[in-house]
Amino acid sequence: MFINNISQSLAECLSYLVANVIFTFIGIRWSFIYSYTLGLIGMSSLLAYKGDEQVWLSLFIILGKFGLAAGFNICYIANQEIFPIEAVVWCFGMCAAIGHIAAIFAPQVAELEPNSIAKWAFIGCSSVALFAMFFLRPQKRKVKYESDY
Repeated sequence: MFINNISQSLAECLSYLVANVIFTFIGIRWSFIYSYTLGLIGMSSLLAYKGDEQVWLSLFIILGKFGLAAGFNICYIANQEIFPIEAVVWCFGMCAAIGHIAAIFAPQVAELEPNSIAKWAFIGCSSVALFAMFFLRPQKRKVKYESDY
């Protein structure tokens, strides 16, 4: 059965809904901090857990996926507030290109031995992103949209 794939897909869909609500109420910076912290908690727990129970392992993986999927969704939602309007498409395109280039190396990192290397890479990237969020200053919109009138 594909219960792990189904549960991870459901967690990802739920994280997209939750990220939208969280972003609306607490803003960009704290939404990112919340999502990356959840991802770090999930992966750190997976790294620290030494048992063999599949339920706990799946829960930690789903928590990590939930946090990073929420952060990814917030990138889509908050793109216009992070960058000036004139540069939104270019900046998001560059971020997507860099992400796709980094994804090329994901299978190689996942196959490295010991297995904790991939987990540490996950924790390292999430920690850098979490640290960067403390310096995030949203850009004020200078151009009005047609929908604003």
